[in-house]
Amino acid sequence: MKIKKLLFALTSLIIAAEHKAGEAAPAEPGTVQPPLSKAEAIVVEKTASPDNVVKAVKVKKAETTEQTRRQLDYLNRLFQDGQYERTVEEVAKLWPEPATRPAQAAKLLAESYARLGKNAQAQAEYQAIVGKQPDDLEAQVGLAYTLVYGGQVWEGLQLYDKVLSLKQEKYADIALEDAVALLAQGNVIGGRALFEKIINYYPSRSDYQTRYVQALAMFKWEKPATANWQKLRAEGGQTQLRKVHEQAVALARQGNYDEAITLLDWLKKQEPNDLSIAFDYITILAWAGHNEAAIKNYEALWTQDIPDYVRIYISDAYRRTGNLEQAMAAIQPVADQGDRKAKVRLAELWLEKGDKAKSYELYDELLKENKQDIQAYLSRADSSMRRQEYSQAAADYKMALRLIPDDEANSALRRRIAGELAAAFINLDQPAQAIVALKPYIANRTATKNMEGNYILALRNSRQARLAVYTAGLLWPKLADAPIFGLQALADCYIELKDYEQAIAIYRHLAVRSPDDGNYQFLAAFYLLLSGKIWEGLAVYDELLAIYPDKATVAINQASSLIATGHLVPGRALFELIVKKYPGKAVYRQQYAEALAGSGLHLAAYQQYYALAQTPDGEAAGLTGMLKTALAVNDYQKARQAYEALAGRYGKSKAVAAIMTQYDQRRLGQLDVRYIYNTSYKQLSSRQWQIYGEQNGGDNYWLMADSRRYWLNDWGANERQILDSNNIGIGYIGGKNEYTLWYGQTNAQTTFATWSARIAHTVHDRLKLSLAAYRSPVLDVQALSPLNGGPVMVDGYSLSATYQANAKDTYTLTLNRELYTDENQAFGFSLAQTKNLFSRGNMSLARFLTWSRSWYSKQDLVYESPSLREAAALGWDLIINRPNGYWYGRLALNWDRDYPDPLALNPYLRLERAFNFGPDRLLLLGTEYGARTGDALGRGSSRFGYRQFDLLYRMIW
Repeated sequence: MKIKKLLFALTSLIIAAEHKAGEAAPAEPGTVQPPLSKAEAIVVEKTASPDNVVKAVKVKKAETTEQTRRQLDYLNRLFQDGQYERTVEEVAKLWPEPATRPAQAAKLLAESYARLGKNAQAQAEYQAIVGKQPDDLEAQVGLAYTLVYGGQVWEGLQLYDKVLSLKQEKYADIALEDAVALLAQGNVIGGRALFEKIINYYPSRSDYQTRYVQALAMFKWEKPATANWQKLRAEGGQTQLRKVHEQAVALARQGNYDEAITLLDWLKKQEPNDLSIAFDYITILAWAGHNEAAIKNYEALWTQDIPDYVRIYISDAYRRTGNLEQAMAAIQPVADQGDRKAKVRLAELWLEKGDKAKSYELYDELLKENKQDIQAYLSRADSSMRRQEYSQAAADYKMALRLIPDDEANSALRRRIAGELAAAFINLDQPAQAIVALKPYIANRTATKNMEGNYILALRNSRQARLAVYTAGLLWPKLADAPIFGLQALADCYIELKDYEQAIAIYRHLAVRSPDDGNYQFLAAFYLLLSGKIWEGLAVYDELLAIYPDKATVAINQASSLIATGHLVPGRALFELIVKKYPGKAVYRQQYAEALAGSGLHLAAYQQYYALAQTPDGEAAGLTGMLKTALAVNDYQKARQAYEALAGRYGKSKAVAAIMTQYDQRRLGQLDVRYIYNTSYKQLSSRQWQIYGEQNGGDNYWLMADSRRYWLNDWGANERQILDSNNIGIGYIGGKNEYTLWYGQTNAQTTFATWSARIAHTVHDRLKLSLAAYRSPVLDVQALSPLNGGPVMVDGYSLSATYQANAKDTYTLTLNRELYTDENQAFGFSLAQTKNLFSRGNMSLARFLTWSRSWYSKQDLVYESPSLREAAALGWDLIINRPNGYWYGRLALNWDRDYPDPLALNPYLRLERAFNFGPDRLLLLGTEYGARTGDALGRGSSRFGYRQFDLLYRMIW
C-alpha cells in the first residue's frame, strides 16, 4: 500500500512538471487524489529538489548500556532506510512496556508513525514523551506537527511558535520540513501558516523563502476556502478583502474555527485599522475557546465604541478564565440598555461571584417583567446547579417544564430539563422524585445515556437494587453502552444483593474503559476479597501495587474498611501484604495498627504497634500505640513499660506528653455500694446490701474485698433467713490472661466457708475462654435451715467460650456442672447470641437470643430441683446516652418451664437511669418487672411474676 502511494506521488510530480506553472495537473478520470503521509511528502519533495531535506528527527544519544546502544543504532538504520513499519515492530518487540523505552526509541517510534500517516498513534507517543520530558523541544515539534495534521491547527501553530521563539535553527529546519509535508498533504492553511511563521522568525534566511516558493509551486490543491484565499490575496483590493472577511465569518458559523481564525489573522495584518475585522476576530476567537487570545485582542482595541455582541462574547471569555470582574464590566453596558440576554448573563455572573442577593434581584426583575421568561428560569436553575443549590434548581426546572409546551418542537429541551431536574432530586436525596421525572423517557427509550445512568442511580438510592439490575439489563445489553457513573451505581446494586461476581465484572470493564484510573482495578480486587476469593484477590493487589505504587493508600483504606466491617481475615491479609511490600513505610503499619484498635482488636493492635516501635521512623508512634492499647486491655505492666520508654526518649514532646497523661489517669481502684430488693409470685422476697471494693497492687495485680447481707423470706412457709458474707480476693488481670481467687466466710445460723476461682484466657481479640470453680450456699430459706439438714452447699464448675464473629455478632457457650452436699447433681448448658442492630449518634440498639437447659438428679427436695429446667429468650437492649449519664431499657420475651410443666411465656421489662457526677462518680437506679402467662403463646390473662428495684453508687479513683 505504501509503495503504491509513493508511485502515485512520483507519477503526479512527473505530470505536474509537464504543465505550465500555476496550472493544475489533470487527475485520473474517476479518481480522487489521496492525501500524502508525512513520509510520502518528504519523498516527493526530495525527488523534486536537488537539495536534500534536513532530517526531521535529530537522534540524541543518551548514556545507555552497550546493548541498548546497539539496539538504538539498529533502529536508527531502519529509520534512515525508510523502513518505518519495521521500526515500529522492532520498538514494540524490544520494549513492550512503554515506560521502559529509552527516549530515543520513543521518538523513533513516534516519527515512524507520523511518516506512516498514523497520526493518532504518533500524537499519543509524542504527548507521552512531552509529558515525561517537558523540555524536549524535538518532541514538542513532533507533537505540533501531529496537532496541525489532525486538524488542531491553532494549537499546533502555538506550539511551533513556542519552539521557534527560542531561535534554534535546527528546530526551524525540522519545522520547515513539516511545513513542506503539510503542503504536500493538502493542508494548505497549516503549511502556509507554518512557513510564514518560520520566515518571520528568520527573515534573513533567503533559502527558507526559496523553499516556500518551491513548495507553493509544486503543490496546488483546490480546497474551497484556501484556494479562494490564495486567489483573493493575489488580486488584492477592498472588494476581495471584504469577500475574505465574509468567507471567514461563514466558516466560523459552520464550526470551522481554525480556518476562519487563520483568514482573519491575515486580514487583520492587511487592514490593522478595520474595526469590523477586529471585532469579528475577537468574537470568533471566543467562539473557538481561545479565551486568552480573544482577551488580548479585546484589551488592545483603541476604541470604547464596542458592539454589544462583542461585549457579550468577550464577557464569556473573561468568565471562562475566571476573571469575573472583567466579565461583568464588559457586559454591564449591554445589560444597562435593557438587553434581556445580557441581564441573564449578568445575573449568572453575580451568582458565580457569590452575591446571591444581587443575582436574584436581577432574576426577580426579569421575571417581574415577564413571569413566563423560560430563559430566566433555566439560567437560574443551571447556575444553582453549578453552585449545588439543588432546591432552587429543582423549583426553577419544574417551573420551566410547566411553561414549555409538550410538543415535538420542544421535546429535546424538555428532555434536557427533565434530566437536570432528576439530577437535582438525586442530590437532594429525593430519588423517588428523580424516578418520576425520568421514567417517561426511560419508557419510550428517548432518554440520554446520562439520564439512563441517573435512573439506575435513583433506583439504587431508593433501595430498589433488583429493579435497578433488571432495568439496566434492558437499557444496556452491553456494558459498553452504559455511562461510567451508571455502571458504578449498578455495581453498588449488585453489591447490595451480595452478587459480588457481577460487581467484579463491572469494575473490570470500567478498568478497561478508564485505563488511567487504577481505582476500578482496586475495587475489583476488594470485592474478590469480600467474596471469599482471598488468594486471588491478594494476587491482584500484589500486581496492582507494583503497577501503581502511589496508590497504596487506596489499598490501605480498603483494608481498613474490611476490618471495620468485621471481615478480619481478608482485611488483615491485605494489610500484611502492604506492610510486607513497603517495609520502609512506617506509616502504613501505623494505619494497620490504628484500624485494629479502632475495631476493638487491641491485642492484635498492640503487636503491630510493637513492630512499629522497632523501626526508626515509627518508634514514637509505636510506643504511644502500645501505651494506649495496653491500657485498653488493662495490661498495666506493658503500659508502664511503654510509658517509661516514652518518658525517657520523648518526654519533652508536647504531643507525647499529652498521651502519657492517659497512663497517669488509669483506673487504680473502685468502690461499689449496691442495694437490691426482689419479690415474686411464689411468696418469696429478698433484700441485699453489698459493698465491693478493689485496689490496684501494682502493674496487673489487684486486691479485692466484698461484704454482703441477705434477707431471705419465704412467706408461704413463714420462714426467714439472714446471711452475712465477707470475702477477700486477689487477682491478676490484664492482657491475655486473667486469674482471680476469692475466699470468704458466710454466717447464717451457722458459719461456713465459701470460695471461688476463675481463669480466663483470651486466645485472640475475638475469642475468650474461661474456667471457673466455686463453693457457695443454695440461696433458699429452707435449704439454709439446719432443721432441714442445711445449709446445702454447691460445688460448681463452668467452662465458657465467647466469640465475637464480627462487629455486630457475639456468641457465648457455657457448660455447667454442680454437685450438692445433699447428693443432688446438675449439669447443663447455655447458649447466647447478641447482635448490635444499629448505633447512631447517642443511641444504640441490640438484640439478644438465649437458650439454656439444666438437668437435676433429684427432685423431692426442700428447694426447687426439677428433672429439667429450660429457658429461652428473645429480647432487645436500648441505650440512649445523655451528657450526664444514660438511659437503658430491656424488653425480653422469656419462655421457661420446670418439667413436666409446659413452656410458658413470661416476659419482663427493665429500665435503668444512670447519672454521672463527674468522671469518677456514678449513681444508677433500676427497676424490673416480670409477668407470667398460661402457655407459650401467652394466652390467658397476664399475671404478676416478679418485681425488682435496685440502686448502685460507684466511686472510681
